[in-house]
Amino acid sequence: MSDSKYSVLFMRDDADVRRYRLSPFWLRFFLCSQMFLLFCAAGGMYLGYRGWKETKALNVENKRLEQQLVDAQVRLERLGNMEKILKSYDPRSFRRCSPPQRQSPNPNSPS
Repeated sequence: MSDSKYSVLFMRDDADVRRYRLSPFWLRFFLCSQMFLLFCAAGGMYLGYRGWKETKALNVENKRLEQQLVDAQVRLERLGNMEKILKSYDPRSFRRCSPPQRQSPNPNSPS
């Protein structure tokens, strides 16, 4: 029984019958390899879907962070402009325009 073989026949309408004899090892190897390829394809599809979901989430977060960066740049530019304006003022003319400041009483001085 160790010499048993399986015959595989291919019949076409326009050609002769082709006959292949396979040992049980090669038939089992073929079936196992087909199952392995099926599992690899299913695993690849699962990992591809999971990676697509992660990429989609990262793209959403990236857009949110880009918007925050733009907002921060606009605010920084405004603060820089305000700093330039404050530096351009003459402190002496600014003191003349502002009301005089009251001095708080010194608690250590004798009254």
